[in-house]
Formats: sequence, structure tokens, C-alpha cells
Amino acid sequence: MSMNSMENMWLTDKPRKLKPKIDLFSMLDSVALIWQFAGNFPMRFPGHGNVKKCCFSRVIMGYQIILFFTCVALISTVFYTWEHILRSQIWVMTMVTIVRTMSCLLCMLINCFMWMFYRKDFIDAMDFLASQSVILNQLGCRPDYSRCLRMIQALVYGMLTILLMFICYDFFIGFSRWPPGNKTFSFIQWLFWTIPLVVQVMTPTIFVALVMILGLHFRQLNVKLMAVRDRSNSSPPKIIEVSNEGVESIRLIAKVHYNLCKISKFINSFFSANLVVIVVMAFFVMSSSLYFIFNEVVKDEETDYWDIGTYVAWEITTALPIIVTVVICNLTSNEAELTGRLIHELYVENSESKLYQIIRSLSLQLHHQKIEFSGAGLFPINSSLLQTMIGNMTTFLVILIQFQPSLD
Repeated sequence: MSMNSMENMWLTDKPRKLKPKIDLFSMLDSVALIWQFAGNFPMRFPGHGNVKKCCFSRVIMGYQIILFFTCVALISTVFYTWEHILRSQIWVMTMVTIVRTMSCLLCMLINCFMWMFYRKDFIDAMDFLASQSVILNQLGCRPDYSRCLRMIQALVYGMLTILLMFICYDFFIGFSRWPPGNKTFSFIQWLFWTIPLVVQVMTPTIFVALVMILGLHFRQLNVKLMAVRDRSNSSPPKIIEVSNEGVESIRLIAKVHYNLCKISKFINSFFSANLVVIVVMAFFVMSSSLYFIFNEVVKDEETDYWDIGTYVAWEITTALPIIVTVVICNLTSNEAELTGRLIHELYVENSESKLYQIIRSLSLQLHHQKIEFSGAGLFPINSSLLQTMIGNMTTFLVILIQFQPSLD
């Protein structure tokens, strides 16, 4: 072996570039630009490397307000001329178009108000949620933030891609129907007519992303509690009861679980107004879209498949955010409830021990504090919501079909 090769064996490694740590703010920051551009998330996450924080941006908030008033002004010109509304002789179509547009504008208005008046509460909640990671580290938990990051990115980018596909389709259909001599102004009207729809579809993704992060934390608590359960049930009860390690672990689990439940209630209430508007609009638009498809198929004239494609696009862009929201809320609620089932699987003989007392306290806490997502308390956001909507949509569709001659 040559002298140079021997020397190279003892050379120190080159300094490695530290990868940025993935945490709550990093996950939100990875998709925040899309929310900011859509005009429904005036938050920034400044910082370098592993030190990030959540702060309010007056510039983005100003952009959001200007965008709202611009959309209102240009949509008002559309309603004034009625050129893009009365595409059909069916007055129900006009009513659905008005309701759909007004609900989208209402979502933009709600976003402006909630960020102007409750932004400090949101920042405090995010800082509080980020602090729970410190306690999880004390418990020895290592949440898979990289997987959660990919899921959030898939959610936001996937929803945006689907939405853009249907927007391009709507532009293709609308361009052929615009007045020949005024296509530029018609395009501007169409653009600002579409922006509120983007805001309405993308707003639930913020709520879903935060609920997804909460679910990740609940899952890590359950993984730790499973480890405590397996260790306690495989060891002599007296040894476990006098051990402070199990008592401290369950105490921290109870603390984090309580804090996560508190944060989830705030997040639910923060987005509750938007959730109510989106669900109510979805029921009305989806029921009517099914009727329009039926009417297009059975009418005496030639079937316009382009219009059917538009109604299908309405169905998908309206239903998909609700379905995703329900699925993620269900998964997070199940993870929170699993903690209660796991705590009852711990076996303790001595009812006077510290371990028994902390388990009893956690059990009472879980009994009185449950994760239940809802739309301002009016309806639960779980699988029963989808079942109720499908049943009511079917009834509404039958009524519309029965009164079809009077609606034309």
C-alpha cells in the first residue's frame, strides 16, 4: 500500500451539510406558497435551517383583501349583464350559479375576517402545537414528519391539479361562447369569477393539513402507550408499580393528549364557518348538478356532452374536498379514541400505587374530553355526514325530477 493511500485512510471526513429539520412549520411552509397565492393564508414561516416560526404577513393580507374586492366588482358586472349566467332556459341553473358564486365569495369574506381578528390566536395555537413535539421527544417518540410532509404535499398539489384541470376545461367551453368582439374583458371576468372557487376548494386543505398533523401526534402517543402496555404486562406487577418511568411516561401522555384535544377544538372552531358554507353549498350544487345531467340526457334535443362534462366537474370539485375532510377527521378521531382503549389494557394490582392513580386520572380525562369535529356544532364531520348528504341529495333529486315540467 502506498504512503498516499495510507494517509488518505486517516483523513477526517468532509463536513456534512446538515439537512433542515422537518417540523410543524416546515410541513406548512412546503405548501404555504399555494395557499398564499390563492389568497386564503396570510401566514409566513421565516427562519433559517431548523429555526422557524409562524408570523402574520400584512402584505399577503392586503393582497387577499384586494383580491376579494376585485372579484366582487367584476362578478357584479357579470350579474349586471347576465351574459355568462343565462346559458340555459332552466331557471334552476340560474339559481344554482348564483348560490355557487355567492358561497365562494362568502368563503373569501370569512377568510378575511378570521385572519384579521383571530390571527394571534392561530399563531399561539401553532406555537403550542409545535411545543408538543418537545414533550414527545422527552417520551422518546420520533414522529414520522417526512411521511406527513409527503401526505400534505400530495393533498394540496393533488387538489390543485384536479382543480386546474377542470378550470382549463371550463375555459375551453366558455371561450367559444364569449362575445367575439369583447373576449379580453370576458376573460378577465371569467378569471375573477374562478378565483373565489379556487379559494373555496383550497381552504379545506389548510384545515385537513392541520388535522393530519394532529393525527400524527395522536398516533405517536398511542405507539408509546403500546410500548408501556407491553412492558408492564410482561413484567411482574409489583416491579412496574414501583417504577417511576412508567408513571412519568403516562403522565406526559396524558398532558400531550389533553393539549392536542384543546388545539383540535380551536382549529375546528377557527374553520367552522367555512366548513358550514362549503357543506351547505355542496348539498345544493351536487343535487342540482345531478338534475342537470338527467335533464340533459332525457331532453328532446341533441345531448350536449360538453355541458354534462361541466356538471361532472361541479360534482367532483364540490364533493372531493368534503370527502377528504371527512376521511382525515375520521382517522384523527379514531387515533384519539384509541388512547382510551389502550389505557384500559394496562394491568395494575395495587389501587394505591401512583401508576394506578395516574391511569385512573387519564381514563377520566379521556372520558370527558373527546375529539369530535363538526361544522359549528350543526353537523358532525364524519362518515355519517356523507350518508346524510347522499340520502338528502337523492330525495332532492327525486323532487326536482317530479317537478321537471314546471322548472323548464
